[in-house]
Amino acid sequence: TSFAYSGGGCINRGGRLSTAPGDFFLKWNSLREFPDMFVAEKEGLNLLRSTRAIDVPEPIAVGEADDHQFLLMEFIEEGRKNKNYWHQLGDQLATLHRHTQDQFGLHHDNSLGSLLQSNKPSNTWIDFFVKQRLEVPLKQLEARQAASVSARADFDVLYQRLPIFFLYSWYTRSLPLFMVICGAVI
Repeated sequence: TSFAYSGGGCINRGGRLSTAPGDFFLKWNSLREFPDMFVAEKEGLNLLRSTRAIDVPEPIAVGEADDHQFLLMEFIEEGRKNKNYWHQLGDQLATLHRHTQDQFGLHHDNSLGSLLQSNKPSNTWIDFFVKQRLEVPLKQLEARQAASVSARADFDVLYQRLPIFFLYSWYTRSLPLFMVICGAVI
């Protein structure tokens, strides 16, 4: 058994765990600072895998050890990028975006980095985007007095203009699954 650290990441530590049964990717972080982060990530990975649109590592186990939590998943070797790489990736992302649901949101919250990401369902994309993606972090900043008074006014103006930016989504009730859960796998 051996372990090789991966680079990057300011919240999680991780790397390749080589064992007799095979290689895995193990990541861990502080259980106290980020409770249930990997439970939500496992759900998100399984949801992405269920589309069969793009290769996503299979989550194998989530657990706790001392003051840490961990996620053990399939190790995927980095492939060589051939001349069709970007075209193939674009096709796979387009296929992923064809998987939709009746509401905008998800049955569980997750995180985007160290920030908790609320996924409470909404009937329209703009309602979901404003209430779950913009208002939640803005209110967190306001609570810490880290947002200026003018920031609130600027966001209120933005909210009024969003229907123009998202005209198509304003009239449809489908949302690409990927857009809802992309924070879970980053």
